[in-house]
Amino acid sequence: LLQDGSQLWLDELADQWDVGTDFPFSFMLDGRPSQEFLSQWKRDVQVKQVDASRRQRTVTLQDPTTGLEVRAVATIYTDTPGVDWTLYLSNHGSKDTPIIEKLEALDVTLIPGVGTAPVLHRLRGSAALVDDWQPFEDSLKPGQRIEFAPTDGKSSLNACPFFTLQSGGGGVITAIGWSGQWSAAIERQKDGKLRLQSGM
Repeated sequence: LLQDGSQLWLDELADQWDVGTDFPFSFMLDGRPSQEFLSQWKRDVQVKQVDASRRQRTVTLQDPTTGLEVRAVATIYTDTPGVDWTLYLSNHGSKDTPIIEKLEALDVTLIPGVGTAPVLHRLRGSAALVDDWQPFEDSLKPGQRIEFAPTDGKSSLNACPFFTLQSGGGGVITAIGWSGQWSAAIERQKDGKLRLQSGM
């Protein structure tokens, strides 16, 4: 669900990065949320066909004031409803970049399917205990937010970077590829929509 109320499948998100102002990621720059300024940055879009079932879209956004560049490289799978992307941040200016914080490589709002309440499926991660990798689930109540992260900078210590958000007859499978300290949050907002975030 985009801010203007339009709806997209997850694998269609990357196709919108060159025409819209909504991006499935967010961050704070010098105390300002990226939603306030990314649409004003210089934008370049490159698309190439990787093979019969994969298309790659690279969107480069550059701040004309500081020289900060955000490059999102997305692989769109045309034979299945899936997409993955990686963010690259680099400073092309002559001064230090203003403080960057709350970098969420994934920040999307979803409309839940009709039927049962949304359920978050996870694994326990590994702490060298007998119940390592055991599955468990949480039903999300209206207004509830679930946050989770590994410990000690290890990508799967006490939390697993793979999880599924199920609602109605479908769901979203998320895999975090960052091999260090990550965090994730699932929120069932009071209006019924689901917000999915993951970052560093």
